[in-house]
Amino acid sequence: MAGDAPTHDPSHVRGLRVLVVDDDADTRALLAAILEDAGAVPACAESVAEAFETLVSFRPHVIISDIEMPTENGYAFLRNLRSVLDEDGGQTPAIAFTGRVSPEERQRALAAGFNLHIGKPTAPEALIAALSSLARALPPSARA
Repeated sequence: MAGDAPTHDPSHVRGLRVLVVDDDADTRALLAAILEDAGAVPACAESVAEAFETLVSFRPHVIISDIEMPTENGYAFLRNLRSVLDEDGGQTPAIAFTGRVSPEERQRALAAGFNLHIGKPTAPEALIAALSSLARALPPSARA
């Protein structure tokens, strides 16, 4: 029906380990709450360096990363991530979660290797729908 929220199956998100990378503490807390409410398991990092430390122990199924961060931005993070071996998380699906919402920025994020581009702010339902679509594409062995 017109006006309804996007359809998604939250069961795909339950148990999904999601690494949130954002320098803004309020954004990290909000995303973590949204993810927990959907049954996902979030971990948060406030910098690219912290994200790589967390990546090793947390082994996320999906990453949500801001683009504009001090020191190293989301593009540098993804470039470095994609250079890591697959078994070390190098091909982990990633969502660019950013205030940069122009069509050019969307194309830049996708060309850089992000799987999806979502503008800030976004409705929780839209974020969960995006995660659900990425989770459905994960091979069963990746959900271990």
